[in-house]
Amino acid sequence: MRITVYPPYRNVVGQDVIDVPTDEPISARDLLLRLGKQFPQFVTLANAKDDEFLWGQLTIHVNEELAGLATLLHPDDRIDLLPPIAGG
Repeated sequence: MRITVYPPYRNVVGQDVIDVPTDEPISARDLLLRLGKQFPQFVTLANAKDDEFLWGQLTIHVNEELAGLATLLHPDDRIDLLPPIAGG
């Protein structure tokens, strides 16, 4: 599973793209837990109580659509980790 990482999370992982090995779908929460093993900053996000808390810290886009913690991510999906977007 290939993930494109945008600032400020790019600074956490140290690169633009990271690969997470998986042959089967995993939830967005599970992805964050896997990332948390290598980059501890993601553990708090993985343990978010709900999507709205997560979205205040990080947005996960899957095939250009906003994803929640329970969203299933497939190995061939386009996944982007982006900062939250403020609106008004």
